Amino acid sequence: MLHPNRSATVRVVDEPLLRNIFELRSLLESYFTSWYVQHHTPRDVEELAAIQREYDRAVERDDASASRELNRLFHSRCYERHFNGEALATYSKYTNLLRALFNRFPNSPTTLRRAGKEHWAIIEAIRAHDEKGAVRATELHTSNTSQYLIMYGPPRHCKDLSSSDDRQFA
Repeated sequence: MLHPNRSATVRVVDEPLLRNIFELRSLLESYFTSWYVQHHTPRDVEELAAIQREYDRAVERDDASASRELNRLFHSRCYERHFNGEALATYSKYTNLLRALFNRFPNSPTTLRRAGKEHWAIIEAIRAHDEKGAVRATELHTSNTSQYLIMYGPPRHCKDLSSSDDRQFA
């Protein structure tokens, strides 16, 4: 990480740090999802579904790069209009670190298909205006993602490669 008037530091990315990050992400994603269910339009849901169909096609053709980008776009569409800039900035900071780690430890096709099913569950709950169901589906999605990264683990030491762009999402 770079700090004003200080040199760069190397941060140990270990299991306790990852668990803390995923706990924060779970809380923030649930918060954002709850808001999104209350404020989406039918067009918003159709855009999410279109993104998800593209994601599913990318997974089927084993296009890891496209599936990563479409996953980022899916989550971005759900959260980008939220009013709380500080929450978005916090989410973005940790998402960028996790994105850097996931690039080193790509998901398996099975994991990508599971994530796609979880995305569809989120979409269906949003479409039904089921706030609690959408939050539960988001929490399950976040939990499964965290278990995957913790299981396959980052290296013992990893520089925080997060971007300064506070509007990029996983």
